[in-house]
Amino acid sequence: MSPSIQRLIKVPRDTEVDLLKNAFASVLAGTARQISNIPILQQIESQRCLIPHFEEVINSQIENLADDDLIWPFIGLSKIYESQGFYRMAEPWMEKCLDAAIQRFGTSNHNVAVSSNNLANIYYSLGDYIKAEPLLVKTVQFWEESDFGQEPILATCLNNLASIFQMTAQYDRSESLFLKVLELRKSILDDNNPDIAISLNNLASLYSDQGRYNEAESLHIEALARFRSIFENEHPHVAMSLDNLAFTYEGQRLYEKAESFSIQALEMRERLHGNEHPDVALSLSNLGAIFEIQGFYDKAKPLLLRSLDIDKKLFGDKNLRVAGSLHTLGKLHKNLRIFDRAELFYLEALEIQQYFLGKVHNKIAITLNNLAGLYSEQRRYLEAESKYIQSLEIKKQIFGDNSSTMAMGLNNLANLYADWGYECRAEKIFRQAVLMLEKCSEKDHPNTISVRNNLITLQSRMKKKIHKRKKKNSNVDILRRL
Repeated sequence: MSPSIQRLIKVPRDTEVDLLKNAFASVLAGTARQISNIPILQQIESQRCLIPHFEEVINSQIENLADDDLIWPFIGLSKIYESQGFYRMAEPWMEKCLDAAIQRFGTSNHNVAVSSNNLANIYYSLGDYIKAEPLLVKTVQFWEESDFGQEPILATCLNNLASIFQMTAQYDRSESLFLKVLELRKSILDDNNPDIAISLNNLASLYSDQGRYNEAESLHIEALARFRSIFENEHPHVAMSLDNLAFTYEGQRLYEKAESFSIQALEMRERLHGNEHPDVALSLSNLGAIFEIQGFYDKAKPLLLRSLDIDKKLFGDKNLRVAGSLHTLGKLHKNLRIFDRAELFYLEALEIQQYFLGKVHNKIAITLNNLAGLYSEQRRYLEAESKYIQSLEIKKQIFGDNSSTMAMGLNNLANLYADWGYECRAEKIFRQAVLMLEKCSEKDHPNTISVRNNLITLQSRMKKKIHKRKKKNSNVDILRRL
């Protein structure tokens, strides 16, 4: 309203103040709408000054926000914190956003659905999947039943729910949803839309988690090509794709390729986000793991410690990202034969994983397996046996009776029994592992060859022992005859 019109109709001062507040709230809501979902460092610096203004509107002027604007100051504030990895700081604002939306609109409203999805994403980033899943289930149900015709939003919510299923080792449900989302996005979006590349990337990451590296590789390569075409190479999605492809090559034991892609991802993320960001910490951890597995411990250790330091600053001591760094540091110290430090790292990682993931998850199985390997190397055979069996029980629940993952776990248990002196038991388990690998992978697969060689080595050792025993008995008989 122009000043001249205000004078003509003699607007009361209180009303004029309300109009100004409404205008201020509306402008801030519009500003929040313009904030990128994935801002880079330069954008974040210019947005920090908005934080007190968003807080002012939320805390004391929420009634001045129109219905269409209500959730946007919350979203804008959350985006600024999320982009810096400050998920703990974003969490209370998104919780308030959901409460405010329910209070104004009731429980069945698109603003409530959007707020639920956003809060679930915060919980996901913090590793709190138990809180995230029910929010996303309700959100998906709302969009499936609504007449808004918002298929892109439904696809996003389904994708987010699939990611929760992936992280909680519900792999069949996750794959089914990721495939559904990919098909839906291809049917409603332009071919150069980044959401299609995101779907390809997510499906590939699921396959990598299951050890299906060949399937994962082709999808990751396609996703990376799409991201590079859309964003002209320098973008957080490109860096993410590079890092995921590196993980797949690591799983295929193509370490030079893995190292190259991981270094590219780290350098890009440092350029985009600075040095203190969760994505940078993730790349540091991944590259450190690649160096560790090749035995380059001097290169791995500073990267892993730096990653751990960043994650602890951003997430606190108890977070799944922290657990990942601790686990890799455990492997590194085991290989350096610093066993007491290795055990502490493994146990701390295991405690965090069990807190967030429950008792049945592949990450827990891996940590138990590696902790068993540490005990075995120290000849703490009873403790090692217990951890190997716990790991195998989890793998059986997740992957079934016949899988390459299960077979490699059996191989490790057989090696333990061989070292312990229970060679007949070890031979039986090696045979079981070889048959399992031959059923679920090619006979010339590196894992199959490795386990078969372990069996052959054990059998050779057993034959030598039998030969020595027979020779000794023969000598005794000769002495008696003499």
